[in-house]
Amino acid sequence: MKRHSQWWLFLLILVTAVFIISIGSSQAATKNSKQKTQLFKPTFPDNMFDLRYHDVGQLYLPITNYGIHGHEVSTGTAGTIWPRGSGQAYIFGGGIWIGAIKDGNRFVSVGYNPNSGTSELVPGFEYDDTHNYAFDSERVRVLMSTDYPARIEEENLPDWPSGYYHPDPDGDPETNDADTVATWAEAGEGYRPVTVSVQDSYAWFSDADQTYKFDQGAQTLGIQIIQQGYSWNYFFNQNFVFLTYDIINASDEPLLDTYLAVVVDPDVGEAEDDMVGFDEIRNLGYTYDDDGREAGWSTAPGYLGYVFLESPVDPATGEQLGLSAFRIFTLDVDPGTDVERYEVMSDNGTFDVDSSPEDKRFCMPTGPFTLNPGDTARVVVGVICARDLEALQ
Repeated sequence: MKRHSQWWLFLLILVTAVFIISIGSSQAATKNSKQKTQLFKPTFPDNMFDLRYHDVGQLYLPITNYGIHGHEVSTGTAGTIWPRGSGQAYIFGGGIWIGAIKDGNRFVSVGYNPNSGTSELVPGFEYDDTHNYAFDSERVRVLMSTDYPARIEEENLPDWPSGYYHPDPDGDPETNDADTVATWAEAGEGYRPVTVSVQDSYAWFSDADQTYKFDQGAQTLGIQIIQQGYSWNYFFNQNFVFLTYDIINASDEPLLDTYLAVVVDPDVGEAEDDMVGFDEIRNLGYTYDDDGREAGWSTAPGYLGYVFLESPVDPATGEQLGLSAFRIFTLDVDPGTDVERYEVMSDNGTFDVDSSPEDKRFCMPTGPFTLNPGDTARVVVGVICARDLEALQ
């Protein structure tokens, strides 16, 4: 197992442990160096596609209900700002890839395509034959715990959307009392919503619509994804956001040699002078500005990191798989088919070393493992900003 020991601040270790225990219980943007345009969402009405923000801490992170994070969808620009309010951007866009062998073929469900800025994933889990969702937009919007009061009364609990992933236990959407509120924000003692962090988020999406596949010769995997986010605003934990992904195999076929990957197009200010790197022992991928200067910034550019805090377990060892490779590519050589994407993800032991500043993206996979029908795999990712590499580590 890749170990994280002696690299995390004591308080961060404590917060991480509490976080994992707490949660364990229970689209097109054309991007090059000169042009970045707004995302285009072709099939479904715009109100199905939701954009919200983790904005209580110093790391300002956009999130969506269709797999993309870090991107300011409303303007088609880099959206991850640190420190919050500074206008100093670190991520153009990011998301997860899920790749597996199904019926003997290699398929990948793409939460963010860095070549086009789009996603194959769609809000919710179900749609009808006309590619319209069988529910209204309220059921699939991104939920934020900060949308609701810190204290709620028994007779005035939040009106959670009908059909929310954690449904009312009695199956009656008309009833909504202290015993039937969704798990992550249920009313606890004194009717205080039970949350993990200062600001929790919740979104659910899937690869249910074949028309969104980039590679039209490929099939969808039949997966459903629950994304939960956690952020804080205390001095020792305000510079990161945790993203938990629960990936469910909703198909009737086993997904063999499955990999989960975080794919990120980081732009630390101007994109053309970025470098990326990794720390295999710490399950960490990171990016930084090559010359340490960005015009118009009030502070020197810092480091952006992604770290696996939790990954699937290797059944052979009983230990977490951790970071299995680190791949670097650019706009000119982005993998364009499911087979190419899977090859990038599954090239275990390949850790690309950056050699020159450029606009680039990186892929952090973990795997392989088998995901049987009905099974769920979890990945917990920390998105972190720090002043230098030592502070990041």
